[in-house]
Amino acid sequence: MGTRHLVGLVLTACLLVSTVSAVRYVSPSGRTTSDCTNSATPCTLAYALTVVSGSNVAEEIELAAGAYGTVTFPTNIPPLSLTGVGETTIMADVQIQDVASQITFNNMLFSAAVSVSGSRVEFKYVLCRSPLNTHSVTLYIVILSTSKHRKQFCIS
Repeated sequence: MGTRHLVGLVLTACLLVSTVSAVRYVSPSGRTTSDCTNSATPCTLAYALTVVSGSNVAEEIELAAGAYGTVTFPTNIPPLSLTGVGETTIMADVQIQDVASQITFNNMLFSAAVSVSGSRVEFKYVLCRSPLNTHSVTLYIVILSTSKHRKQFCIS
C-alpha cells in the first residue's frame, strides 16, 4: 500500500469517526456539568441542549423517565433525536422556532402545547394528553413549518 493510499485511508477513517456522536443522557434532576455521555450521571435537558449546540454532527439525547418543564430549543443545534425511556413526559410548553436542523421526538408524552415555527420536526410514537382532557392522541407525523406559519398541536 502506497503512502497516498494510507493517508487517504486515515483521513477517511477520521471523517467517519467525526460524524458519529455519543448518546447524551438526561433526567429531570440531572446535572449541569460534563458532556452528558455517562448514563450514571445524566444532565438536565436544558444543559444537554447547550452541550450539543453548534455541533456539526447529528446528536442523540435519551430522556430518563420523569416530568420535564418548559423546553426551548436553541437555533444552532445539529440534527437531533430525543428518545424517551419509560414514562417520559414533557410537562410544559415546547417551543421550536427557526431551528435549521430536524428534531425528532420518539416515545414521549406531551401534556401541553407544542409550538413549531420555521423548523422541521418529526414525532414518532408520541402521545398528546392534556391534564384537563382524558383523551390521548398518538402521533406519527412530520411538521415542516415556515417562519411565517406557526403550527401548534397537543392543545387542550
